[in-house]
Amino acid sequence: MSFDLSSTYLNDDSAENGVWVEFFEGARLRIASSENPKYRAALAKQARANKIKLDGDPHPDTVRLTTQITCRAMADQILLDWEGIQVNGQEFPYSKQNALEALLKSPQLRDFVSDQAGSNTLFQGVTADEVGKPSTGSSAGLLTA
Repeated sequence: MSFDLSSTYLNDDSAENGVWVEFFEGARLRIASSENPKYRAALAKQARANKIKLDGDPHPDTVRLTTQITCRAMADQILLDWEGIQVNGQEFPYSKQNALEALLKSPQLRDFVSDQAGSNTLFQGVTADEVGKPSTGSSAGLLTA
């Protein structure tokens, strides 16, 4: 018996353009893969611009800056859209600026997006034909491309 490695390959389209993932109470997020080259480039650009090293044992100020840098890159290239998100009972429409604000202020959202973006099984073999069809790829709930 042998293992077909191609079954683990990322679908480049879904990795860059995201898949819809159920969040909480009917809200949905469109999340791209953290393996997305655009995200990695945005993260590296932010790190260079802020002259920090993302390895090692950083100072607490560096930790805060690293969180800000990561959130900027995530807002730009990972958290691509949402539905059903509110702030203080009011509809909070998706925009990159609103995504950045939400990621900075909500560790729960930030951790969820990061976990989902790193779950490469979400981005394996998802094709345009599967848009809207349930997937078993997410423990968070219903997933569509």
